[in-house]
Amino acid sequence: MMVEKNKVVEGDCIEVMDDFDSNSVDFVMFSPPYDVDKEYEDRKGKEVYNLFMTEVMSKLATVLKNDGRFCVVVPFRSGAKTGRWSRLEMLFKCVDGSGMNIRDMIVWNQNDVSGTAWGSWKSASSPNIQYQTEYVVVGYNKQWKKERDGVSTITADEFKKWTISNIWDVTPDSDRSDIVNHPAPYPEELVERCLKLFTYKDALVFDPMVGSGTTCAVAKRFQRDYIGVEKVEKYCRLARSRVRMTDVKSIDLSEDDEVKDEPKQVNLMDYGEKCD
Repeated sequence: MMVEKNKVVEGDCIEVMDDFDSNSVDFVMFSPPYDVDKEYEDRKGKEVYNLFMTEVMSKLATVLKNDGRFCVVVPFRSGAKTGRWSRLEMLFKCVDGSGMNIRDMIVWNQNDVSGTAWGSWKSASSPNIQYQTEYVVVGYNKQWKKERDGVSTITADEFKKWTISNIWDVTPDSDRSDIVNHPAPYPEELVERCLKLFTYKDALVFDPMVGSGTTCAVAKRFQRDYIGVEKVEKYCRLARSRVRMTDVKSIDLSEDDEVKDEPKQVNLMDYGEKCD
């Protein structure tokens, strides 16, 4: 039995995915817990976390369509209390083990470094480098090219801007955590870019760890179907409320803005001149 579309479901994502039809989801986007003692996390440690993410990615491989795609937002590494092991490296291994494929990696440049954890101050003993980037790992299930045509909702300018480089400057939503009532939201702009680049209108978008509901809210705004899963009751209520209050945006692309499945080649030199 397929989980009802356009709903945020309370529960464990691994268990809820058992109720999905196989090959039913067009696109998955989420950010897994970083295992750094956030209040919504059950701290797992490296080995347990690896088992958890291995199962999540394996389940996603069964619910994604053959041409289904995913974007997973992760840091390179984090978690001094649980060991500074690489979440990015672990995700690569989990994707490989699931039988899915990695296509690209977007560097999310946050331009926002907080804290002054220098490590060994002015000493080579144990210096600490502050990160201002996270990563959006872009992948697909069996094949990258879409099997069917659809309606793209990305403008020509957006397409050029977001594909000319894999480095995206997007301001984080950490300063809005009090507004969305969640300690670790990712920005709506990040979701918007991924949805417009990698999905058609009316695609089914799934976030297995929906948190404050960002993925589902943006999916609704840009006329995609969505399913979100959240195990923490208060965040499930928050996500439902946020999605309910989100307005659907009208899509009115000009003829020049329509992006076909086989777009014309972009002259990057011309684009560079426009940017100047």
